Amino acid sequence: MKHYLSLMLCLALFAGANAQTGHSGKATPPEAVVMAFEKEFVGSKHAKWAKEEANFEVNFSRNGKDGSALYDTGGKLLETEWDIPIAELPKSVAEYLSLNYKGVKVSEASKIIKADGTIQYEAEVKGKDLMFDADGKFINKKND
Repeated sequence: MKHYLSLMLCLALFAGANAQTGHSGKATPPEAVVMAFEKEFVGSKHAKWAKEEANFEVNFSRNGKDGSALYDTGGKLLETEWDIPIAELPKSVAEYLSLNYKGVKVSEASKIIKADGTIQYEAEVKGKDLMFDADGKFINKKND
């Protein structure tokens, strides 16, 4: 019984540590972050928070659209990402994909707006996120 209690305590501490670092996929952001989100995205629904490195990401829906927002710990909005139909990707993205990923289907697309107004596009192909600038020029590939 003593070993069982020790094991349960260790598991509880491990689970708590993972929740704080965001490895569990859930996080509790500071009040300033929540307030900034609620002010910026009034009327949002289904907010789910996660820790992304030192920042906080919230996935939500608003006005029938799914999106996410990334905040620093002080509540500064770093970027917003909106799911878009694949057909709304710039033509040059479609051209890049047809040349480099012939016959492969894009599973998801999104438009990212950085805090400084810079726009990027993301196309998920074969489990990888391909990043493009506002003109549809390939930037890089990242794993999720």
